[in-house]
Parts: sequence; C-alpha cells; structure tokens
Amino acid sequence: MFPTAVYFCIAIPYLAALIFYLHVWKAGYPFVVRLINKAALSATFTITGIVGTILSSQMGTIQWRLAVGLVFCFLGDILLLKSFSVGGTLFGTGNIFIYIYMITYLAAHGLSFGKFWYTVLLTLIAGLVIHLFDVKGIAPIKHKFVKICYPPYIMTVCLHGFLGLFALLYLHDLKSVLLFAGCALYMVSDFFLWQSKFNPATKAHPWVHHINSLTYFIGMLMVAFSASVPMAV
Repeated sequence: MFPTAVYFCIAIPYLAALIFYLHVWKAGYPFVVRLINKAALSATFTITGIVGTILSSQMGTIQWRLAVGLVFCFLGDILLLKSFSVGGTLFGTGNIFIYIYMITYLAAHGLSFGKFWYTVLLTLIAGLVIHLFDVKGIAPIKHKFVKICYPPYIMTVCLHGFLGLFALLYLHDLKSVLLFAGCALYMVSDFFLWQSKFNPATKAHPWVHHINSLTYFIGMLMVAFSASVPMAV
C-alpha cells in the first residue's frame, strides 16, 4: 500500500488536470490539446493501478485481470477521440476483464455469484432500455455499427457497475469500497455519455459531459487506488 502522502501527490494533480479537461472541452481547444490532456488522465490511473499491483505483490494473484482491464480502458480512452466504435470495443474488452476480476475477487471473499445473479438481469434491462430509446427516437443512434454494438457495450460496463454497487452491501474494507464504488461511478458515467452522445435534448448541455467526465475519471482513480491495497480476506 502506498504511503498516504503518495495518494495525495497523485490525486491533487489528477483532479487539477480533470478540471482543466472540462475547461478544454467547453472552450473548444484544438484536438491535440484534448488528446494530451485526456491521455495524461488515463495514463495516471493506469500506471497507478499497475504500479500499485506490482508493489503490493499482487500481480501474480487474481489482480492481473484488473491491470489488463485498466490498460484496455486507457487505449479505449485515447482512441475514443478518433473512433467511437474502436474506442468502445477496447473499453468493452477492458470491462470484461474488470468483471472477471470482480467475480474472482468476491469468490476469494467467500461470496458466490449466486448472491448477485440479479445484477445480470439489471444489465439486460439496461441494454433493452437503450435499444428502446433508440427505436423510439428518444436517443437515436444513427451510425449502423454503433447501433448494433452500443447496447452490448453498455451491458459490459453494467456487469461490473451493478455488481460493484450491490457488493458494497457485503464488503466494507478499504480495498473493496474503492473498487466497488469506483466501478459504480464508471457505470454512471457511461449513462451520461449515452445522453451526451445520442439524446438531442441533453447532448448540447455541458453539464452532461462534465458529469460523465467527473464520474468516470474519479471512479477509475478509485479503482486504480484499490490495486495498491492488499486484499483483506
């Protein structure tokens, strides 16, 4: 586990860069500025998670799955600026790795998947709602490939998001709270991303993008910080 001062040394510049990112988006800075800013944020949570995993001697345990998931999310973050489809595919892959990690994490704490079966049902409902919003024209997805792939993508983030949300009812140690609450925030961020991308009534409002960015980057930093905390079983 990092010394407390290290967490502050990471979190304070990270939050400053996040605030600048919101300003960059709103002010319409050139693409290269947005790319560098977002890459710095994504690289920070990815490196923090990987280094924390290595220094806490957890890379050889189940936690390598989380490290791989963070790398895919980093790549998704970067490519999302150029291609929503490619970025989303990489994110979805990362989400699956994070979900598998969480399932094995809960099993290591004696919690079987049978306690959380309903999170899969909630995930299917979320995918169905997005499809219905598209069909009804409330949040229409015009690109054919995105129309096919976006509901399944949302379901990948809902798998670990809903699982994390309800796992908080059972585990309350520091590592678990950071991991589960971080994943829940990540899921919330994607619901706002959905609205900012596809709902004509909300996509023009900066606050939708701001909430999307705040919940995502704060959630991912929490997940990354969890990687440095030894597992309490």
